[in-house]
Amino acid sequence: MNKLEGKLPKVYQVTSVVKKYKNYKEVTFSWFFIDRKKPLVPYKKGIMNYVEGDLYPEGAIDELFTNREAKRLVAYLEKEHKDDTLKINIDEQKLPIANNLMGYGGIAVGGMTDFYMLDKEKDYNLPFKAWGYFDLRNCKNVNEEIKESEKYESEHDKRIKELGKLSIQELNERKEVIMNEKEAIERVIEAKNIINSYKESGFLGVYIEIADKELPF
Repeated sequence: MNKLEGKLPKVYQVTSVVKKYKNYKEVTFSWFFIDRKKPLVPYKKGIMNYVEGDLYPEGAIDELFTNREAKRLVAYLEKEHKDDTLKINIDEQKLPIANNLMGYGGIAVGGMTDFYMLDKEKDYNLPFKAWGYFDLRNCKNVNEEIKESEKYESEHDKRIKELGKLSIQELNERKEVIMNEKEAIERVIEAKNIINSYKESGFLGVYIEIADKELPF
């Protein structure tokens, strides 16, 4: 009997992370094959407890890539999007998949989620269509980061102006309070470090040493 008989071919997922997309930082694109004409692998072997005509797991299988397809897609991304891409991953998808798995193409998109139609790019030259699913909901908005930075700078400037209204004597008094507080914090940190170091070592003599110190808490 042929050892390779019944063995499923290896299939892959491709993802990439770009620096910025639509004013959002570090956006992940999950790439998938569009409009595959023939099953990538026999559904009965590639899907657990397969029921004929179950479109969701069938789509999930056919969206994956062969090794050659994945490498060609990565080569295109590295060439056409090298300046804005942080990383690209090719990951093997174990088969068979669960029969309740849905591919990216089955996801209802809108608002912060959508598909990027890679095959619509001017210089796209791959012999198959590939789209990328992205979700901006957990990505950092560049404009919001700028607003936060501006807010901090505004609050800092406001604080400087408030201090500018104080006399030199009042400023010195505040400085003294801050210095005393800093000194107290440093003493507490030192004491806690001593306690923790002895606890970790299990040395019971810690209690003798602590008793001889005036701890600030």
